[in-house]
Amino acid sequence: MPGVGKSTLGRKLALTLAWKFVDLDQLIEIETGKSIVTIFEENGESYFRKLEENTLKQNLPAGNIIVACGGGTPIYHNNISWMKSKGYVIYLEASSKFIFSRVNQPVSKRPMFKDLKENDLLNAIEQLLAKRSIIYEQAHEKIKMPLKSIELVKEMVETRQSNQEKK
Repeated sequence: MPGVGKSTLGRKLALTLAWKFVDLDQLIEIETGKSIVTIFEENGESYFRKLEENTLKQNLPAGNIIVACGGGTPIYHNNISWMKSKGYVIYLEASSKFIFSRVNQPVSKRPMFKDLKENDLLNAIEQLLAKRSIIYEQAHEKIKMPLKSIELVKEMVETRQSNQEKK
């Protein structure tokens, strides 16, 4: 979901593991020269979701890498299955109130919540979370946010990697 800390946690985890880090939204912005908000406004969500899928599947470097994808990435074009076939997918699970506290300022940076008044924002988050959680639950692992320790995630990833290498 937007605002759960994917980019922040992803950067910290990549640093801790000495892996590469890619923020999918930032990569899209660099490749297009436009912000995600501008892409949504000029071309619509369907165009953005296709661009997101193409960027995910065609432009990521190989090797040990942490990818922070947008909250909608696993939802569209069966991306969740592709992601699981290529790597280890972690769902950062957060309550609607936690997400609200993180996206409430500034709302305009989040295309899904743009122009919503504060009293409508929590309702929109709850609806989106209810709709998306079915897909998110398909991830390999689930981590409750807020995170207590980056070390727990590091151990989880290292264990998974070690088990994969043994196969």
